[in-house]
Amino acid sequence: MPLNTTSFIFNRGGEARWVKSVHGEDALREALCAYYAIISLIDQQIGEIIQALDERGLRDETLVIFCADHGDFAGEYGKMGKGWNYDAVHRVPFVWNWPGHFDAGRIHPGLVKTIDLYPTLCRLANVPAPRTAQGMDLAEILLGDSDESKDAVFYEFVGVKTVRTKLHKLSYGYDGEREMGELFDLVEDPHEYNNLFDDAAYASIRESLLRRLLNWTIETAQPPNFQPGYENLPATRWFEGS
Repeated sequence: MPLNTTSFIFNRGGEARWVKSVHGEDALREALCAYYAIISLIDQQIGEIIQALDERGLRDETLVIFCADHGDFAGEYGKMGKGWNYDAVHRVPFVWNWPGHFDAGRIHPGLVKTIDLYPTLCRLANVPAPRTAQGMDLAEILLGDSDESKDAVFYEFVGVKTVRTKLHKLSYGYDGEREMGELFDLVEDPHEYNNLFDDAAYASIRESLLRRLLNWTIETAQPPNFQPGYENLPATRWFEGS
């Protein structure tokens, strides 16, 4: 039976200034030109940092990490900017470079998150990570000793929470009046156009991913102000009772 959910699809939330359907292709191309120019500027600045490390003899003992807080539609769906939980926005650079420790040019296809950065740095610096630190230690992957990574990653935008595996992505939101859901088959539909949330053939996948999303929300959400001992908190919660 259909759930009569409302889809986020094509309500992408990008800045209206550069939406092709509103301002035309010329405005979108102008925005893309500025976007690519910024990328070139960032490349240049990173090069200057690397050059300075080389000149000071610090390159081989310096771990360089390049990542971003979010991506950009960059013309996908005729938009620029960020919004909602699509790969165009949430798939970001995550480059680690440490001469003599990491193999240069190696690409790992697994699922990781920027929240993994902190426990990984703790491990590489031989500093114990706090018990409540969220994220996965990626040191073994970076050092080439393991290829194991997450089977799913979770993230959120305003009013929307998402679980993504290598095969599927489910997003769920509720604004107080409407239930909103999207489910994409990332093998058949990598650009996330065909919403399968209400498709009966994907019902078992939808329910499994919804349960995983609920479990993640419970485990990672800030706890309420209960008195110590009232709630048995898992180690992944951002709380350390006294």
